[in-house]
Amino acid sequence: MKILSVLFLSVLYSICKAEYVDKLNIIGNEHTKMHIIKRELHHPIPGEYDSTLALEDRNRIYNLGLFSKVEIEPIDSFYTISLVETFRFVPAPIVEHSDTKGWRYGGTIAFLNLRGVNQELVSWASTIIGEEINYGLAFSDP
Repeated sequence: MKILSVLFLSVLYSICKAEYVDKLNIIGNEHTKMHIIKRELHHPIPGEYDSTLALEDRNRIYNLGLFSKVEIEPIDSFYTISLVETFRFVPAPIVEHSDTKGWRYGGTIAFLNLRGVNQELVSWASTIIGEEINYGLAFSDP
């Protein structure tokens, strides 16, 4: 009997404590379009806040590779998503050595989150001293 009363009180507490979210609030995205973030959300809005679904939403948003910080929490009936965007331009040097061709040097720059829709544009140029010049351009639209 004592186990049933503890179980009942636990269920009653979770029902009374449950938070209802009926609006969406996204904070911190300056370049990313709203529909890119919204398409990753599976939590029902309006609906009762579910921390498991919120964690899954957070992981899907992280997997976009556009944000260095993602936090989701219910605040005053808002399903609040706080974001910190990553760098949009990523430069990198190219330095490598080959036994057959010698030293290659150059650079690359990646423009991430092109047009705010998670597209990527990468350009690079490199040269083998005194032999050949390589360059390229790549575009990715996941």
